[in-house]
Amino acid sequence: MLHPRIKSLKKLFQLLMVICGCLHLTVGPYALVQSYAWISMIIQYSKDDGLAKGVKDTFSGERPCHLCKKIDSVKKDESKQPLSKDIDLSAFAKLRTECLAQEIIRLKPPRHVEHKQQPILGSAAWMSSWHESPVSPPPELA
Repeated sequence: MLHPRIKSLKKLFQLLMVICGCLHLTVGPYALVQSYAWISMIIQYSKDDGLAKGVKDTFSGERPCHLCKKIDSVKKDESKQPLSKDIDLSAFAKLRTECLAQEIIRLKPPRHVEHKQQPILGSAAWMSSWHESPVSPPPELA
């Protein structure tokens, strides 16, 4: 059995990996690098002028760090590259034919098998009271 502290660290690590995976899928790998750049800028700028001014300077865009400039240049270079229209689709076609069933598989419905249900212990008294009609007239509440 794992120690409770190890279990909690394992859960924390799993959560961290899920968050990183979601960030990677939604905004790409640059989001992690950009987050690191912003955190380091906040730390650097808040040393001189305080936290509020550091956050303002970080997100104003007037004082970008070298990492922010590098991320912007890489994003611009990526957007300028045209999408390749010469993609070899033969590999995809081969994969599709290998993955799809070559023949139609027909399943037969299951056969009906009669099962005799064993009576539940103590159910006879309950079932006999089930079919009784209710008390008429209803009892008055005091």
